[in-house]
Amino acid sequence: MDNSKKLWQIVTLLAADLALLVLISLLSSPTAGAMHMGHSGEKVAVIQQKLCENKFYSGEISGKYSMETRSAVKNFQEHSGLESSGETDYATISAMGISSRTHLCFTAEAELLARCVQESGSVGYPSMLKAAEEILSKTKAARTLGSYVCEYYPDVIDSPEPSPEAYTAALHALLNRYL
Repeated sequence: MDNSKKLWQIVTLLAADLALLVLISLLSSPTAGAMHMGHSGEKVAVIQQKLCENKFYSGEISGKYSMETRSAVKNFQEHSGLESSGETDYATISAMGISSRTHLCFTAEAELLARCVQESGSVGYPSMLKAAEEILSKTKAARTLGSYVCEYYPDVIDSPEPSPEAYTAALHALLNRYL
């Protein structure tokens, strides 16, 4: 292989690694995934349910982050000694007792995929990357990774922490999917 091809491969790998670092830093930010007005879906419904259980919310469990939901979140935050922004950041969700172990919809996509890769029994990075890409290819636009995991890997949340190699394969597969 000539030097220009080697250099091109090195530059490509460095660019991919840099993109992964950016993705990891965005996903691990304390405000990453914070829910606020305008959000909707399963996560919001879980938040509304927890607020209802704790007597901060009496509205419909609609899955829509409404003014009533925002007000309930602010009251919960004040009661819990948190900054009362009305947004459900990591600290608020933790104070509510919500985690990836208790509610699958709060598991980060990379962690969920890494757990599936590990559960698939794949050994070695190339095999793990292939498994991650196959799992992602089976999740269609209307089907989330979470719903796929519930059907095909129902015990994955109780599985051991994924290996660094499984995380790397999951992150690379996700990066390839979104680039």
